[in-house]
Amino acid sequence: NPGCDLSTSWCTMNETGHAQCVCFKGFDLMEDGVTCQDTDECVTGIHQCNHRCNNTPGGYTCHCFDGYRLSDGPLQACEDMDECSEWLHDCRGNEVCVNQLGGYSCLCALGTNRHEGVCLPDIDDCGSAPCIHGSCTDGPTNYTCACSAGWEGYNCDNKRTADDNSVVLEVNMDLSQFTEERKVQVKETVAAGMTNFCMRHLWEYRECESPSSSG
Repeated sequence: NPGCDLSTSWCTMNETGHAQCVCFKGFDLMEDGVTCQDTDECVTGIHQCNHRCNNTPGGYTCHCFDGYRLSDGPLQACEDMDECSEWLHDCRGNEVCVNQLGGYSCLCALGTNRHEGVCLPDIDDCGSAPCIHGSCTDGPTNYTCACSAGWEGYNCDNKRTADDNSVVLEVNMDLSQFTEERKVQVKETVAAGMTNFCMRHLWEYRECESPSSSG
């Protein structure tokens, strides 16, 4: 025996009748002819792992990313785990598990919406027409109102108070009804409002001293 390490090689006779060391699979013979060094398959790239490779003395092992596991095939490929069908998920309540490559998602079931992390039944909050003078937009757990001109408040039920220097005119008619006669009435109403304003603020605004006759 020329000094072979029997834990990594065995001693055989070569064709010339001399003893030699032959390394086990997964080891490489060094220049001294007797030392067998482990082959790092992960570094050299001669492994068959498709995710993670872990070198071991004389070989290697394959490991998969989270959400995958080794298949039963000879190549030990990593296959996706279906956490939904195998009940490995943590979806709860009104959530539905949807499998994805390497993981899963918990989505709200049909007819529910997520609010503060919880899937709640979707109720039509606008069904009772809560916006008295405005349009309603349904939300996950409530509604919002967009008030019409001249109205305010959460439910658009408060008449907006006109400022001292403004004239609020609300006309409720179709465009086809806005005749020349109605146009004259609108101008007269606006003029009356401006006259009332000037009478109360004559000394504050110089424009009220000589009101324009154009209109």
